[in-house]
Amino acid sequence: MTFNGPSVYCFFFFPRIPSLAPLAFISPTEKSGTKAKGTAKEREQDEGDHLRCKVCSHKIVKPKDKIEVQGGFDHNFLNPAGRVFHIGCFQDAQGCFATGGSSSEWSWFQGFTWQIALCNQCLSHLGWIFDSPQEQHSFYGLILDTLV
Repeated sequence: MTFNGPSVYCFFFFPRIPSLAPLAFISPTEKSGTKAKGTAKEREQDEGDHLRCKVCSHKIVKPKDKIEVQGGFDHNFLNPAGRVFHIGCFQDAQGCFATGGSSSEWSWFQGFTWQIALCNQCLSHLGWIFDSPQEQHSFYGLILDTLV
């Protein structure tokens, strides 16, 4: 069996994992009954400086790292399994890491190879890292529905 494309691996390996999105997550400070440090304005500013993983609230990417690739920030793509992904392009995403081998098959961006990108904390699939060896340029294509 041959797998091609950025999300076919995820479609094959993760289709039976239930979505955690509808669950309510309680922060450690709420659970212990202690109050978060800093003023409300400081907390709001800290929380607003990153887009976070929808599953675990880990800081993933700063909104200022948005970039345009092939004429736009966000794109809709269809993988070989028929699943549609709405992704946003970012120059950096320190809250995720690449896993698996690099592939050029079914790449959505011509001249780029891709690797799966997972959350550093909970290992949720967040998108892909695209790399162009010829141009020495890489960027993150993150699934916008996985970020809050």
